[in-house]
Amino acid sequence: MALDRSITMVGSATVRGGPSSKEPDESWIPTQPIPGRDAKWSTVVVEVGVSESYQKLKADAEWWLTDSRGNVNLAIIVAINRETPNIV
Repeated sequence: MALDRSITMVGSATVRGGPSSKEPDESWIPTQPIPGRDAKWSTVVVEVGVSESYQKLKADAEWWLTDSRGNVNLAIIVAINRETPNIV
């Protein structure tokens, strides 16, 4: 199965994990349900920050990977700095 048919874009749906919740800037889930996997979690999430610090974005990525207990497999962070032409 091609990758573009095996994952579905979800967008920025809010997810509650433990005592807090987060909303990614973008996310994807498997097209076909996976037995034993909690469907509320996306498989891939993206966090983009212009005003947020790189450290805050790293903490957000850690939250996705930790609180999902393995359901989120990849957290991508993009830090944009308007002061210097730099994207990390």
